[in-house]
Amino acid sequence: MVDRLPWEPEDCQIITIPLAETNLRAQCASPATFVCPEGAIGVTAYKYRTRPLNSADPWSGWRLLNGPCAPIGDPTDELADAVARELKTLKIPPKHAKIAPITDWFTVQTPMTYYTDAGTELLTTTVLGTNVELELTPSSYSWDPGDGSKPLTTTKPGARYPDQTVTHAYTKVGTYRVTLTTTWTGRFRTTGGTWQPIAGTGTTTHTTAPFETREIRSVLS
Repeated sequence: MVDRLPWEPEDCQIITIPLAETNLRAQCASPATFVCPEGAIGVTAYKYRTRPLNSADPWSGWRLLNGPCAPIGDPTDELADAVARELKTLKIPPKHAKIAPITDWFTVQTPMTYYTDAGTELLTTTVLGTNVELELTPSSYSWDPGDGSKPLTTTKPGARYPDQTVTHAYTKVGTYRVTLTTTWTGRFRTTGGTWQPIAGTGTTTHTTAPFETREIRSVLS
């Protein structure tokens, strides 16, 4: 959950300003005479704080969301920049990692199928005081088998067994979990507006319940 408010003069004394934000430092030092440097225009500076969704945990401290100046002629406007930052921390419903076939345990050296649900996510949020619609689409899926192997990265969500688009064979007996990291790209629009691409990406993760692998040996009677 993210809370945003305009930057207030008193915030200059109580909120840490990043070292790279020289414009805000100059504005705080001399608010009556401050002007943005050549090649930039004045915009509203915002602060933000976060806490886990549906949680009674306390809010984090306030941080700077954007400074008081924006480049002139930048192809992305202030709202687009803020949406790109929002995507990095947005609570996106994760794609769930699924394994097949469904059994109580799996045999080593036998390919296990990985897959997840396909489809986009349609979300709404408030950015810089503006209601924004988001359409987010998975661009890649990274499957960590949990056995020390290199994650499998694909652009497709896999499919249910017996399809074997995405598989992994475990070589040792043990108990494992599969973790799926989904990378999201998307576009946004204000209510009734035109869709615009979102710069950057967001990620989500989901881990399966533990499962067991066993070794089957032939026994002569």
